[in-house]
Amino acid sequence: MKRNRHILYLLAALMSLMALSCTQEEMASVGEKGDPDCYGVYFPAQTGTGDLQIDPEDPRHFTFKVGRTRTADAITVPVRIISEDAEIFTLSELTFEEDQRNAEISVYFPTAQLGKTYECTLMIDDPKYASAYSSVSNHLSFSVTRVKWNDVVGPNGEV
Repeated sequence: MKRNRHILYLLAALMSLMALSCTQEEMASVGEKGDPDCYGVYFPAQTGTGDLQIDPEDPRHFTFKVGRTRTADAITVPVRIISEDAEIFTLSELTFEEDQRNAEISVYFPTAQLGKTYECTLMIDDPKYASAYSSVSNHLSFSVTRVKWNDVVGPNGEV
């Protein structure tokens, strides 16, 4: 009886393995070739991204670094804003002079309301300018909240 139970367990395990091995194979296809003349524009790792909180008196813009791997030609790079509040954000033009490896782009949000968090992603998705197969990032994400902080003062004036 004990032996029959072990055989049943073994058969159940084998049937489970057989069922898994009969799954349908997924078809893989070769991806599109990247543009051999791609400029390799990317957002390098940098501080000042993530969840940002600024004082209402601070300037309502950020400036971010941008790099490229192919420095031939002067170029103007199209950058797309992805945000539920896209109308809040505007961008400076992203341009590189010939042989210039690094540039900056500024993001403006002059009508951002006090106390509301706005999320934004800057995306370079034109294959002429950014490669889909690169190990560097073709996007940069951040959120910004204008926050008025009040100093808490203790009974003896301590902050």
